[in-house]
Amino acid sequence: MGLTVPKPKPTVLLTRPLAQSKQFEQSLRDGGFDGPIVISPLIEISAAPVDCDLSEFDGVIFTSRNAVDFAPVSSIHAWCVGDKTAEKARRFGWDATSADGDADALVATIARSKPEGKLVHLRGEHSRGDVATRLNQAGIKTYERVVYRQTEMPLSAEAQALLSGERPVIIPLFSPRSAVLLRKQSRFSTGVSSVVMSVAVANEIQNVGIGTIILAPKTTASAMLESTLSLIDAA
Repeated sequence: MGLTVPKPKPTVLLTRPLAQSKQFEQSLRDGGFDGPIVISPLIEISAAPVDCDLSEFDGVIFTSRNAVDFAPVSSIHAWCVGDKTAEKARRFGWDATSADGDADALVATIARSKPEGKLVHLRGEHSRGDVATRLNQAGIKTYERVVYRQTEMPLSAEAQALLSGERPVIIPLFSPRSAVLLRKQSRFSTGVSSVVMSVAVANEIQNVGIGTIILAPKTTASAMLESTLSLIDAA
């Protein structure tokens, strides 16, 4: 009678900035995953030298949790792209509203509310969605301030070996820029799969050798977590 050799558990490769990768790692552990996890950030977050005086504004816009770290706390209202960003903003003392989605949902939420006065979008130097431009087109006076930098980081030797090796690897990808940096730095084996947060992310890694690409049902961290755990179970 032959022995059944169990399939190796996939390795999850996390490439978000270090703090977010560690948070997602803990969420995977809390979700029951006990397999290997490798963290190799593709982006390092650091403060941008900018005058961030909010006294002339009546509301602030956050499209990422990173921006919250570099914003001076104010009594003005904070419009946030999703629940996690809003939760962090509230922990920092902001009165925050979540659009529970992506940049499109955020623009729509603000446009429906028609806030008076001037808004400012506090963002990283690399940003998509044209939030300020679209709100200005909707008649809502909106400015921008770059409050943090996103410096490209090289993948570790361990991560490179995983991506070109024979064992199954799952990569959750949250942003188009992360997908671009991953594509530039890596060669992929057929055992690599990815969970992506949006179609824009998926478009950046099409036809590069990744075996499976799964689109999360919503542009939220919880949807990414659920889809990643589901892909792990399927593997």
